[in-house]
Amino acid sequence: MQKMIKIFMDMFLFGVSFIASFLIRFEMMIPSPYWNRILRLLPILVVIRICVFLFFKIYHFDYNYFSVPNAISLFKAVFYSSMIFSVVCLSSPNYFGCPRSVLIIDGLLLFVIVCFTRCLLRLIKRETLMKLKNGRHILIVGAGDAGESVLREIRCYNRYHYRPIGLIDDNPRKYGKIIQGIRVLGNTKSIPEIVSRYNVEELIIAIPSASHEQLSEILDICNGLRINMLRVPSLCEINEKKSLINQLKETKPENVLFRKQVEWDCKSLAKGILEKRILVTGAGGSIGKELCRQIAKYKPNDLILFDNCEYNIFCISKELKEKYPYLNFRPIIADITDYGLTHKILKTYKPDIIFHAAAYKHVSLVEINPEIAIKNNIIGTKNIAQAAMTEHVSKLVFISSDKAVNPNSIMGATKRICEEYIKRVSMENGNKFFGVRFGNVLGSSGSVLEIFKDQIAKGGPVTVTDINAYRYFMTIPEAAHLVLETLLLAKGGEIFVLDMGKAVRIYDFAKELIIKSGYRPGIDIEIIFTGLKKGEKLVEQLREDSEKLNPTQNKKILKVKSNNGSAEDLVQLDNDINELMNYANDMNRKALMQKIKQMVPTYKSPVLDIPRDFSELDSININ
Repeated sequence: MQKMIKIFMDMFLFGVSFIASFLIRFEMMIPSPYWNRILRLLPILVVIRICVFLFFKIYHFDYNYFSVPNAISLFKAVFYSSMIFSVVCLSSPNYFGCPRSVLIIDGLLLFVIVCFTRCLLRLIKRETLMKLKNGRHILIVGAGDAGESVLREIRCYNRYHYRPIGLIDDNPRKYGKIIQGIRVLGNTKSIPEIVSRYNVEELIIAIPSASHEQLSEILDICNGLRINMLRVPSLCEINEKKSLINQLKETKPENVLFRKQVEWDCKSLAKGILEKRILVTGAGGSIGKELCRQIAKYKPNDLILFDNCEYNIFCISKELKEKYPYLNFRPIIADITDYGLTHKILKTYKPDIIFHAAAYKHVSLVEINPEIAIKNNIIGTKNIAQAAMTEHVSKLVFISSDKAVNPNSIMGATKRICEEYIKRVSMENGNKFFGVRFGNVLGSSGSVLEIFKDQIAKGGPVTVTDINAYRYFMTIPEAAHLVLETLLLAKGGEIFVLDMGKAVRIYDFAKELIIKSGYRPGIDIEIIFTGLKKGEKLVEQLREDSEKLNPTQNKKILKVKSNNGSAEDLVQLDNDINELMNYANDMNRKALMQKIKQMVPTYKSPVLDIPRDFSELDSININ
């Protein structure tokens, strides 16, 4: 429908231009004989021009984005249609005779008219959208290219009904300048005043290269303003094929707490993932989801999503389908503890690479349910490794945890056993199977961050286990990317350790999160101490005293120096795991705990009599 409206509008403009050309040629008094020629020539002219315009796809242009390249295409269409029309007129001068000056004037005049009308329509729509009375008042931080692009997109098609009231920039040379009709009002320190004066509802940080310190400073300045904060993606994350305003991300307090995110080269992994078949277990979990998102960017041949939770698989499948319509992915609802089904899936889809992220990881819950954790974490890992060996999978990446180091929880002990199993299998069979060990990730389901955010939203109190409890933290995207980077480093049998930076005191973390959420610790939101739960440590570690960490080509990835195993080691480990599973099936918890202690000498059980009810779940704080 819009295309037909554009065509009819141009047909009218063709007629206006042609008649105006005669008026200009004959000084506003067209001789009577020429009126008959005009009537004969006008239908021919319209048909020729419409056909040529269609050939040059002029009606595919969006007037909202009319620009110089569009004008060049328009000039070509006018020029070639004028040439064809001139040939028709000059070939039959007696019937179609037309002054040559009119042909030249008409071509030039038409080009000016059609460009002017398109620019005028674009301007009218932009100004209308920019001055929406009911539009959300927004303030844009950053008067550079990204800020200008955001403003231009709002002008072109303001589907979100934004009403920009100003720009902010710390470069004093830009103060007072007008960009896309919007003035630069001041620097970041003036944000509170501007927000109050203009009733700003939303802040957009349009600085793709913004450092951790810059984001943290802006968030500190905006404390207590109660405005929604968005930001453009980083330079690495920007998708050039999509509009910038559709890629805006929410700026959350946890994104700028304590730790700088790692900067990476997004192209370095393309060769390792492009056109591969990749399977992710636990694809609906926090790490699994992010692995799938990042893998999808590199266009694998197949991405198999393996998870035992229907809802989780539905959510990640829906997200991938919307963001990556070209992606060939296969959602599979299955349980890794079922070896027959797991083997059949690998045999059917023949993945080149497996990321094994499926596990029960909540320390307090696993302490109460050790049998199911043994089955899911250890037997599940053994199943996926055995099936991968049988089907000749080239690489298997096991996601471990810092809780595997000197474990004093069932979860940590299961991860330690899995690390050993993956190492032994790889050494014995020559497969490139390896593990990646790291600490807490910000924003994972059930993490301390999510608990704190929920408690703050409810007005407190925020519960901290111990004033001297420390944890390592990393963002989910950063952890997932570094896991992918290990593909380029692994030779098989390694345990890689991600550089988590300095350990953070949970108490300091809670205070900072409260402050960056716009509240005062101890006044608006109280912090209370609950004491360590069974299985929790005061301080987590990334390596044992007997382990030595060696650097790799990536300064953020270290490697545990491993002792070579033997065939007897793997046989013994297999037997131990089978015995462990028998105790789990028999619900013999005392024997189960004793066997775990035997298999993991560094394991320190807090108590032997693990509770059989859920009373320990009260006020659980999962760190």
